[in-house]
Amino acid sequence: MSQLSYTFRDYANESSTVGVHIEPVTAANFDAMELAKSSLLTALEAVSLGNYIKGQAVVSIDKESPEPSANPQAQRELKWHVRGMDTVTYDLWGIEIPCADTSLLDPVNQDRMVIGSGPGATLVSEIEATALSKAGNAVEVLEVVLVGRNL
Repeated sequence: MSQLSYTFRDYANESSTVGVHIEPVTAANFDAMELAKSSLLTALEAVSLGNYIKGQAVVSIDKESPEPSANPQAQRELKWHVRGMDTVTYDLWGIEIPCADTSLLDPVNQDRMVIGSGPGATLVSEIEATALSKAGNAVEVLEVVLVGRNL
């Protein structure tokens, strides 16, 4: 298995990273992995107020703006907790995305992201197309919940 990870910087100039397992990267699927890495980043940026500063895969590392986010609401302690399950073993799976953009909260389910449309739907689609469970199986996203973390 290989892994993709993305690091974001919040308003207080603190960084936080989110990572997902992916299928092993080979010469045959390298271009597809790079496209998936880019697509997942676009989906993550659409739901986080933090500044993307670094992305990493087994075979490539890229860095961007080292500056803190200009948005004072971008706080690494406020996260989107993506809850899902392994589609084969049904084991629970999850990742956290730092600097949650709370404008994406569902007005009905007030602690959850709208995932049926917009950036939330794109995020779910990209995660399910790219991420693998620890066992190497596909994952299904069940919900995206706003959480706060003391770091």
